Amino acid sequence: MAASPSQLKAAIAKIDELIAALNSGALIGAARPAAAAAPAAAAAAPAAAAAAAPKQAKKEKPKKEKAAPAPAAEGDAFSKAQLAVGRVTSVSDHPSGSEKLWLCKVDIGGGQERQVVAGLRQHISREDLTGRLVALVLNLKPAKLAGELSEAMILAADHTPEGGAVLVRVLAVPEGCQPGDAVCLEGGQAPEAYPKECKSKVWKEIVEGLAVAGGRACFKGTPLCTPHGPLAAADMPDGAGIH
Repeated sequence: MAASPSQLKAAIAKIDELIAALNSGALIGAARPAAAAAPAAAAAAPAAAAAAAPKQAKKEKPKKEKAAPAPAAEGDAFSKAQLAVGRVTSVSDHPSGSEKLWLCKVDIGGGQERQVVAGLRQHISREDLTGRLVALVLNLKPAKLAGELSEAMILAADHTPEGGAVLVRVLAVPEGCQPGDAVCLEGGQAPEAYPKECKSKVWKEIVEGLAVAGGRACFKGTPLCTPHGPLAAADMPDGAGIH
């Protein structure tokens, strides 16, 4: 069936519109956004994928384990206390009138003298203590006892028999010793230098290891010695404490 003149005219008009649109670039411009969107979408895809992907946890650096401290040598604590021989030059009543305390002056060698407040009055007479060689701790923190400064400590052994009164004996120093002689562990040597102050916790540790064994003063079983032999506590039983 042949097209009518009106139909031909409409078809020709449509073709003219298309040709005009092509010539003006309208159809080409309309197609560009879709074509341009593809590369943009492609570029955005990796970024979107990266954002969507779970973040990898940062690798933690392995912590370095601290090396365990080396065990302390047996005499390490003992070496912090300056023990030495002294000679008691005078013994007087304590100004407070205490029945337990003597006020002593002690020659520690090198022209030096220390005042010592000693709780020995009920255990040793003034006559027996005066002029006697004693073992001292010289670098404990000075303290006031009943109002008087005590600058050292005289070492003594103590023991309380079952059902009896406490026995206290000043450690015996070998003949031939002089004020200032060092007291150290048997087989060892006195350190070249001592701490200015032996801390109370260190001294407490030392006291826990001090005891009489075989009539001699020992630290954890090792005798305390002077240049002329060990400190003694001959009439005290094994295990008697020393302080």
